Amino acid sequence: MRLNRRILSVVLISTMIISLTACKGTNSGNQATESGSQSGSMSAAETDTAGGNTAEYIFKVGHVQPADHPYHTGLVYMNKILQERTGGRVSLDIYPSSQLGAERELVESTQMGTIDMGLVTSPLANFDNSWYLFDIPGIFYTKEHAYEFLDGEQGQAMLDGLANINIKGLSFWETGFFNIFVDTKAIEKPQDVAGMTIRVMENDAYITYFSELGANPVPMAYSEVFTGIQNGTVDGTLIPIAAIYMNQFYMVAPYITRCENWYCPVTLLMSMDSWNSMPEDLQEIFQECANEAKDYMRQELTDTEEEQVAAMIKEGCTITEVDKDEWRELEADAVQKVKEQFIGTYVQQKTLDYIEEIGQKYR
Repeated sequence: MRLNRRILSVVLISTMIISLTACKGTNSGNQATESGSQSGSMSAAETDTAGGNTAEYIFKVGHVQPADHPYHTGLVYMNKILQERTGGRVSLDIYPSSQLGAERELVESTQMGTIDMGLVTSPLANFDNSWYLFDIPGIFYTKEHAYEFLDGEQGQAMLDGLANINIKGLSFWETGFFNIFVDTKAIEKPQDVAGMTIRVMENDAYITYFSELGANPVPMAYSEVFTGIQNGTVDGTLIPIAAIYMNQFYMVAPYITRCENWYCPVTLLMSMDSWNSMPEDLQEIFQECANEAKDYMRQELTDTEEEQVAAMIKEGCTITEVDKDEWRELEADAVQKVKEQFIGTYVQQKTLDYIEEIGQKYR
């Protein structure tokens, strides 16, 4: 299959770093390479080069997706409204494409205060075990089901609990439902991955799940997925549609199964030291902007998903739609092993019962 490659523009921008004694945030004009394109928007680091960012608080934020992904456009939007509502006092310096490290490194760096902010998915469970909740397959039926939990009291309690590891949990952003994609054949049921080497995040839930299905799970950094599949180190992995499309993973693994068995939010984190560097009035505005940007990027991700699927089909990909209820039945034993690993230790049964209760109207 011949697939068209998008040309990724690479821009290297260097400016002088200005130390601001009034805040923890970093004025990092020394912007690393950005891959992908951002139509009509620039990150804070890019705008700094026009003559120096004069914001009083400049916070460095990293994520693992390219610059045209809703992670990035959501942060660009957040930066825009932050500057508007603070009169230019607060600004974000945005680094896409794992420039500040893989997700585990983003958590560590935020925790230690060497960077200010990060967008992180499952690796957060290695630092706060309550996040293993989101690694149990099949607990959310739809995005709306997930939103009701995440944006409610229990979701807020989880964000607040991150203070115990020196992190301010700002809001739950969107990563979408996970889908399996591989390089050699269509996956029509969970057991079809038996004998395959599947890249997983550094997380026990994924390792247990795929091991129970007879696959060989291999932890691997997100930035290594494309080359890992390309050189045969792994056969595939599971991530949301937007990530498959925008990172062009379909070029090396064109068999995509929309099982949507895992919903994992991406959490916007901030170093507690960086958060505490702002006065209360700016903290309030910052939180409001984080929540508004959450809604903005969730909608953007949802609006573009079917267009991305259609584009991958046009490129020659095989998209396998499965019966979600049947998939859940077939993966039940593997899911039970994951639950046994975490329920009572990291995840409370009453939390799962509550999620199931509120989910009945979304089935």
